[in-house]
Amino acid sequence: MANKISFDFDSTLSESWVQELAEILIPVTEVWIVTARSPGQSHNRDLYKIATRLGIPKERIVFTDGAYKWSSLNHLGIDVHFDDMEDEILEINNRTGCKGVLVGLKDTQELWYLFSNEQQKED
Repeated sequence: MANKISFDFDSTLSESWVQELAEILIPVTEVWIVTARSPGQSHNRDLYKIATRLGIPKERIVFTDGAYKWSSLNHLGIDVHFDDMEDEILEINNRTGCKGVLVGLKDTQELWYLFSNEQQKED
């Protein structure tokens, strides 16, 4: 299992099925949010609300302010990052040791539901 995992927010961790994945991972790894959003914007209330519900502390939320995320992920030592933007995933996989995972595709969603159901059987 990866030591540090991060999620993009918009169209990624904002989705309920990705939140379910995060809930599975949070007890066994350090989970971060790395978003291209700017800090201090009023529309970050939704991000903070979900982060609080999931138990992700504010100290583990990184705003890149529109910049590619690969540099932040590299600096933080993130092992796996989930994102819905293909260009972000390409940059991450080409420039870092982090594994970028593209989310939002129907088969990706089905894969994580399968993983979620297998985890629940083990508990």
